[in-house]
Amino acid sequence: MSKQLLRTGKADDYARLLSGGSHVKGTVKGVAHATVKGGGSFKKKSSSSSSKKSSGGSGGGGGNGGGGGGSSSSKANKEAKDFKETLDKIEIRIDRLDRAISNLDTVASNTFNNWTTRNKALADSLYTVSVEIKEQQRAYNRYIKQANKVGLNANLAAKVRKGEIDIQDIRNEDTWKKIEEYRKWWNSRHLIHLNAGKLRRHINYNAGMKYA
Repeated sequence: MSKQLLRTGKADDYARLLSGGSHVKGTVKGVAHATVKGGGSFKKKSSSSSSKKSSGGSGGGGGNGGGGGGSSSSKANKEAKDFKETLDKIEIRIDRLDRAISNLDTVASNTFNNWTTRNKALADSLYTVSVEIKEQQRAYNRYIKQANKVGLNANLAAKVRKGEIDIQDIRNEDTWKKIEEYRKWWNSRHLIHLNAGKLRRHINYNAGMKYA
């Protein structure tokens, strides 16, 4: 049942109405396991020729417009290449696992549910916690790797990690950006470390527990 939950995100037996006790199918979110070519000149021979000349002139204008469009397209392509934002998928993954654990714990602690439902939820919660602990270890190492990729010099990196009783002015914009990015990833690693400790305490507290 636990593996099915983490694979599909569904826990059909767990959600119940607090007031009535009727079975309701629920979904546990956060599973553990997306030119116009124109132009040309025409000699005026007749009204027909004049008409052609007028038409040809318009075509030439279209050609010039096409040139302008090419310039805009080139600028857009350059801006697209220069754009860069970072998506922290680790944060999303951990959030989904945390939600799954929270939902299962709610079902397990709901006294309106029967013993079987509560014990299944408890077992699945403990299993999901064990999965998240492993994922958090991987996340911890990945955040350290990302921080080291920033390229901040060792002296400043040590100050960001440990801090010190001092205040320092940074006058180089590129250095400041590196400090901010390094601090971001190192703080994320620290939060992962704290959360992993909470999860281990969760297992120690609930291991062997059974509702009866």
